[in-house]
Amino acid sequence: MSDQEAERKAKAARAKKLLAARQKGKAKAASAAAPSSPASTAVVDESAAPSVRTSLSLDAPPQIESEAKVEPGSGPEFSVKPEPESQPESQPEPQPEPEPETKPRSELELDHPKSDLDTIPEPERQPKPDPSPQVIGPDREQTQPPTLPAHPSTPPTDSLGNLQQTVSLLIQERTDLQAQVTELQKALNVAKGDSQLLIEGRSLIEKLEREKKELEAELTEASRVGEEVEQLRLEVKQLRGELDILGDEKKRLQEQAQASERKAADIEKERETQIKQLRKDVDRARERESGLEGEVARLRQTHAELSSNLDAITLERDQLQTSSSADSSALGVLRSEHEALQNTHDALKADLAKLDEDHKTLRSSHDTLTADHAEASSSRAALDESLTREREELSRIRTELEETKTKAEGSVKRVEAAEKKRAALQEENGELVKQLEEVRGRVVQVLDEKVELAAKLEEWERKAEKQAADRQRLGQAEQELERAKATIRELESQPKSSAMPIAQDESLMTLELSRQAEQIRHLEASLHASTSRVHSLSRELYDMQSERDELIASGSRSRGLFLADDTGLRSPLLGDSRQLSVDALLPAHVRRKRQISLAALKARMDHNSADGRRASQVSADGQNAKPAHSSGLGNMRKQFGDEIVFCCPACEGDLITV
Repeated sequence: MSDQEAERKAKAARAKKLLAARQKGKAKAASAAAPSSPASTAVVDESAAPSVRTSLSLDAPPQIESEAKVEPGSGPEFSVKPEPESQPESQPEPQPEPEPETKPRSELELDHPKSDLDTIPEPERQPKPDPSPQVIGPDREQTQPPTLPAHPSTPPTDSLGNLQQTVSLLIQERTDLQAQVTELQKALNVAKGDSQLLIEGRSLIEKLEREKKELEAELTEASRVGEEVEQLRLEVKQLRGELDILGDEKKRLQEQAQASERKAADIEKERETQIKQLRKDVDRARERESGLEGEVARLRQTHAELSSNLDAITLERDQLQTSSSADSSALGVLRSEHEALQNTHDALKADLAKLDEDHKTLRSSHDTLTADHAEASSSRAALDESLTREREELSRIRTELEETKTKAEGSVKRVEAAEKKRAALQEENGELVKQLEEVRGRVVQVLDEKVELAAKLEEWERKAEKQAADRQRLGQAEQELERAKATIRELESQPKSSAMPIAQDESLMTLELSRQAEQIRHLEASLHASTSRVHSLSRELYDMQSERDELIASGSRSRGLFLADDTGLRSPLLGDSRQLSVDALLPAHVRRKRQISLAALKARMDHNSADGRRASQVSADGQNAKPAHSSGLGNMRKQFGDEIVFCCPACEGDLITV
């Protein structure tokens, strides 16, 4: 704004200097004209007369701020006294008096906006004055007629006509200056209102920052409570209740999804109506958008920043997907280890049968059992370590998902706020508030990133504490293992009652294996819930991205601004007509959705097959350690029936059942 004001001041100074120089040149030409050449005098007067209308051209510079404080009607007063001219010897033919030059209506419309055309006074044609004294300006100063020499044959019509034209042009210049003063006063009032709005916006932003800090504190407290709840959910007695709760949660989520789809349809209709109204408003306001080329560059810069932020969010989501795939692979390793443990358990059962048949070979078989037990303990320690790693990964995935969700919501809110602010500022024709708000938003974003880094640091500290607790728990488990070894040694010293402790060891082993199987199933359920959460968040992120792209495209079309498409998304119907695969014809975000849907389908199918194999193994063993769990496996809900499940490319990568 300071550069524009300086430019206006420079233009006003140049115009004043030019007007003064032309007036001086006109005075010199009039005084230096020969008395015997009235034609040359008329030519000089006619050529110098239009010079007083410099400020009425298309490049009319605005007045400086000091002139804006002048009240209307208190403009400069003009009083022109004609100079006496000598009477030429020859009588020239009387020429028609030139009418005062008036500015066309189209030029006035180019100089001023449509809304300010009513404030521009139309130049009035001054009547031809008599040779009597003239009344000029608000001070009503009378001018004396020129004293002509006593020559009976030369009327002073030409010089008087030129002087009258000059006077009328000066009066028109004064009215134009007064109109410009009033316009500058209006602009000053508008600037004052904009500054008041800026102060109010700053106070509102401070209030929102305080509320945001409170919400972040509540969020940390809620995350801590959630971790405690997850620890409590590890108990075996709440498995059936959790299954029922999960079924109810699924129904509720389905109802919420349907309600959200209906709301999205309603919101889409409202947005279409709003877009139509905005297009009408933009068509009305296009006459006032000739001076917004600078703002187009700034808007492109903000658009590029938003697109870069969105790319960063997509990269974070891809990293989360890779980490979830790594978790699924680790879960497969855990399953293989569990199968190995089951095989060892079968071998132990065979050895126990042999021990029942022949008690004489108890010592040798007992040595083999101790070796197998050592291997089982080592594998159990490895399983405990892998389980701790999986828990840490799951907690990290949850936190990162929450962070991505908050970032996506913040980006959408920032886009919507920017669009609303830009529309309001276009109506008010003040771009200062928008620039300050954008700078403020960037500062707030930096502060938000600092707060997020602090939250991440606290989370890592909590993870370190949790790892210390896990190490302590592992030490306790090692102590229990040592006690179990001591009991085994005591049992070895009692040969007569060896059959009963071996049976007890077998029951303890089956109980331990069933407990580990329950832990693995619980981890699988939590992993499945986390993957479903990742998929839902990715769908929400892509929906918000598509809505943002549609809003930006519709806004650019309505404004008539030809912005470059930074998203790089193309329709599959446009482009090369060669024979391509289905994935190649789809856009990038649809391909990602399709891959996510197929990965979710594969994970669910693997989960069902693993549960079926586990149920068959438990039924083949015939152990009564956990009958409730075996019945729970039999009653597990069926995720996919006999219907056909496929991914439709026209349905944005969602799963479709036929």
